[in-house]
Amino acid sequence: MTDTSGHTERVDFLVGADGASGVVRGRVAKHLPPLLQCVGLGYFVEGYTSDEIVVKFFDALDGYLWVFPRLDHLAVGICGPTGPGRSEQLLPELERFLVDFYGANILRQLKRYGARIPSLPRSLAGKDACLGDGWALVGDAAGLVDPLTREGIHYALASAQFLAEALSDSNPEGYPQRWEASFRGELEWAGRHKDLFFSRHFIEAFTVLSSASRAVQAIVSDLVAGRQQYKNLRKGLTANAPSAAVALAARFIKRGLGGAAPMTPPTVVSL
Repeated sequence: MTDTSGHTERVDFLVGADGASGVVRGRVAKHLPPLLQCVGLGYFVEGYTSDEIVVKFFDALDGYLWVFPRLDHLAVGICGPTGPGRSEQLLPELERFLVDFYGANILRQLKRYGARIPSLPRSLAGKDACLGDGWALVGDAAGLVDPLTREGIHYALASAQFLAEALSDSNPEGYPQRWEASFRGELEWAGRHKDLFFSRHFIEAFTVLSSASRAVQAIVSDLVAGRQQYKNLRKGLTANAPSAAVALAARFIKRGLGGAAPMTPPTVVSL
């Protein structure tokens, strides 16, 4: 292995953990089909913080906008597909939202960041994606990212743990076996249902139910963080349907008695 300075090092096993745009995958996995790509762009907003997370969806955008508060700043961003003219539309949309939500002064405090967000083609098996002769890829470098939420940290840490366990057992092939047993079904499900999740009817239904029920809020939070498995999503929503329905009915009644404009009932969407 030779780096850009010309220094050469011999290693027994090479691990690529250098992200979606890293050099390791391009060198050791040239024979593989390219990863699917979208882009995440955003800003760190110094001097602003909050006690709430904001998520916003848009018509005809396979992605979403987020505001995640940190101790002394906000991390705000937006993700969507790559392609001619697409990426250029994301930042102006984000900036318009920030001005509307926080006021024009917020634009003076921005520090930009950006990253490519990969995902696996459906036809690519885990073994081919992350392991070869004397090398392995983990996290974004292997495309091990949820194609729906674009969450990658959870899967990066899990893939690193699986690889470490496999190498400690002197069995590198155990790495993709562990990965596929734990997560392949999850990511394939996410890829198949991505269009549904970003459809207007589903977003509206999920938003109304989440606003009315703390139980559904917890499910959404776990889903974004990677803690809620898709295979158990229907079960979790069904189990909490009665309490969500009661909370939603109470909200309808309260708004009706208060003279406010009635809420639109959510459209039922099948998972």
